[in-house]
Amino acid sequence: MGVSVSTVLRERIEVGGAVLPHYHDVAEVIHITKGKVKLLQNGEWKSYKEGDTFLVPKGVVHSVANDDVEPTKQVSIFIPVHEGIHNENFASHMVDAEN
Repeated sequence: MGVSVSTVLRERIEVGGAVLPHYHDVAEVIHITKGKVKLLQNGEWKSYKEGDTFLVPKGVVHSVANDDVEPTKQVSIFIPVHEGIHNENFASHMVDAEN
């Protein structure tokens, strides 16, 4: 695929639990697969729920806390950030459904 991924991690956060504030030398894409959580990023807490996905840029301090009455689950994808490479838009191309 030509995509560089450092690690894919499945996490479970118990009721009242949290991943303590930290940062990475990679970007992190977090997808909530079960429950409700709060994300601390840039000094502000925001609520997310099952099905939500958010991005934490390289070097940004963040924390994820369970905000539910049962354990929450998430998948984190860690993506290396390369200096001098910039994000690009992409194009979608329609194809004949019979092909």
